[in-house]
Amino acid sequence: MKKTGVLLLFLLLFMVSFSEKSNILVLHSYHTSFTWVDNINHGFLSVMKDDTDYNLYIEYMDTKRNSYERQYYTFLNYLKGKYQNIDIDLIVSFDDNALRFLLSQRDAVFGDVPVLFGGVTDESLYEFEKHPNYKGIVEDIDVKSTIESIEKIYPDTERIYFILDNKTHTNEILKYQVMKTQTNFSGIEYVFLEDLAINELLSKVSSLKDTEQVYLLMFNIDGMGNVYSLESIGEMLTDNSSRPIFTSWDVYFDYDVLGGMITEASVHGQNVAKYALNILQDPAFFDEMQQINLSEANYVFNERVMKKFGIGSDQLPENSKIINQDPSFYERYTWLIWTTLVIFLIVIVYSIITRLDLRKRNKLLNTIRDQKEDLLASNEELASMNEELESQNEELEVLYGNLEEKNEELSNLISVVTDIDKKYISDEEYYTKLINTAIQIIPEADYGSVSIGYNDKWEFISAVGHDLEKLKSIPLKKKYMITSRDIKVYDIMNENKNMLPSDIEKMLHSATKDIKESMITTIYLDDNKKLNFSLDIDSNSSDHFNKDSIEAFKGFTKIAESYIKNKLSIDKTRNAYINFASKLAVVAEAHDDGTGKHIYRVGELAAFIGRKLSLDDEQIFNLKTYAPLHDIGKIFIPSEILNKPGKLSNAEWELMKKHTIFADRLLDDPYFEIARNIAVYHHEKYDGSGYPYGLKGDKIPIEAAIVSLVDIYDALRSKRSYKPAMTHKEAFDIITKGDNKTKPEHFNPKVLDVFIKNEYQIERIFNFIV
Repeated sequence: MKKTGVLLLFLLLFMVSFSEKSNILVLHSYHTSFTWVDNINHGFLSVMKDDTDYNLYIEYMDTKRNSYERQYYTFLNYLKGKYQNIDIDLIVSFDDNALRFLLSQRDAVFGDVPVLFGGVTDESLYEFEKHPNYKGIVEDIDVKSTIESIEKIYPDTERIYFILDNKTHTNEILKYQVMKTQTNFSGIEYVFLEDLAINELLSKVSSLKDTEQVYLLMFNIDGMGNVYSLESIGEMLTDNSSRPIFTSWDVYFDYDVLGGMITEASVHGQNVAKYALNILQDPAFFDEMQQINLSEANYVFNERVMKKFGIGSDQLPENSKIINQDPSFYERYTWLIWTTLVIFLIVIVYSIITRLDLRKRNKLLNTIRDQKEDLLASNEELASMNEELESQNEELEVLYGNLEEKNEELSNLISVVTDIDKKYISDEEYYTKLINTAIQIIPEADYGSVSIGYNDKWEFISAVGHDLEKLKSIPLKKKYMITSRDIKVYDIMNENKNMLPSDIEKMLHSATKDIKESMITTIYLDDNKKLNFSLDIDSNSSDHFNKDSIEAFKGFTKIAESYIKNKLSIDKTRNAYINFASKLAVVAEAHDDGTGKHIYRVGELAAFIGRKLSLDDEQIFNLKTYAPLHDIGKIFIPSEILNKPGKLSNAEWELMKKHTIFADRLLDDPYFEIARNIAVYHHEKYDGSGYPYGLKGDKIPIEAAIVSLVDIYDALRSKRSYKPAMTHKEAFDIITKGDNKTKPEHFNPKVLDVFIKNEYQIERIFNFIV
């Protein structure tokens, strides 16, 4: 009985927890397996899957293969029966027919449930002001921009054929949008191919003139009533058309259309899902969001089709994205090339070491063989020969032990050399590890150093056994260096006495140990820079560098040279990226800060807070480097808005807020992931009241949360055309206590705590950079 009571209690708790989940209904206008629907659904679910605190119901009206009027009552009765005992908390609708259905029947089936819509083609066709509980994203099909791209690529265009069927409400809206643009292109004739049988359509596009272009909108049902998928229409048109095909949707790219101003279905679905998650977390978010939000669209063109029709990238509109580009051989096989090269060099070094040890081994075996023959020849010498044989066997065991040591030394060498790929290891630390490893591999060596010659200078970077600080303080000139591409052994003390001025020689002698001989080689980094590696034997040692030592050192320096030059090439490319992006950031801030000190201060302050939060060296480096790029998207904002002294209008403010979205276009390279996080999300607020996506809490990347606070602090402290500069105390009070715009709840609590505890250091950093 007791067990039964416990089981019933468990089931009751489970039912209560399950009932607390929100119920979401997703209503698609068309059918599953329709590419547009599948892509938008995939984008929606890719975001929603991270949150499981809801029950998700997905329904398809299927008004692409069947008329809206035919499906209307069937679908209405279906929903009434299925959801009569389910309380829906949020309805998400995609495309026009689902929205039309909800506008007429939502109240009767579901009551006054909030509706979040997406994929709506033209908001002017709906009286949204009468429906405040309907909010969402309008699919911004920018027909005008696509026609402008046609005109730019083909200036002699006389006629455009628009391919769409007239079977759906959406296509009627698309046709209306096309017709609205005709006054902008009076020199071009518009022809609609909308009631043709499929063979008539394919025949028409197969024999077009150079002055005639094709614009594919939506065509799924031909004049004979046959239904075709997007895939089959895209494939048939591109196979038969004598001209490149322009479009407004990414779903056709798999079938070699050229492109245009493109709306991406998956991105559209992702953006709707972000709004949905915010509404689930805080239902008040729905009341605060705008009723109409525009989707994103970008110029995208297919390089395979560009090559086929002889279209150059210079003919495309500015800021066009080119897809399906052929990677270069090096880009395709970069890691294979470098891996092969490293393995090849490792094999060479290993072969050299192994060959030397095998030579000793063979020599020893030959000696043993001779001794065994002598033993058989003379029984009288048997006892003594046996003793000698045992001695030789012991030497053989030592030799095998040495071979194992060489293998371990080679492994250490590879580990040290590849440390150069770490961004945050200093030159001195890296080269010191490199010299120590070389000393382990070459037992005769006691000390070592690495120095560099550039311009007219010669400087020591690292030293083992010698006094590096003294070496760095000597005014050495490049002409004093002993350089050799080959490895050579020198009596370095006498060489210095003969080559150097007496005062320089004395300073150099006082900074180094007494050296018997040095083994030196030079790596030429470029025409101006050269790197010297030197291993030294102490003056009291009886050892000398031999051929084996020189061969081992040669292999050692070859591997080191390969990795060092690769690192320099990578650094040069990275620094060029950062330098160019920083210049763009200065341009973006020029309206407020002509000196560029604002973006520099933001980088320094962000790095300071990152250190106090115990972020690792890489995160702090990224903060200092990329925080200055936080407002880089403002280069797309008109200067009259940026420089406006008074308050911005609602429209101007909405455009200003889009600088975060514009930054996403500039920083879409994977290398700029941290910079993108900062630029896109630094206006998000911890309480979810920020923009562009209304992210909340720890969903805001930590780097963006840090820059959000220091950007506001620096802006308050800085003079602008529309306000005077504030004191540190005034800015501190606004951030920690709030005013009519700023609240402490806007900031990540950990970041705010560091700001409060370190306010005086932050004030000093600001004043120092001013």
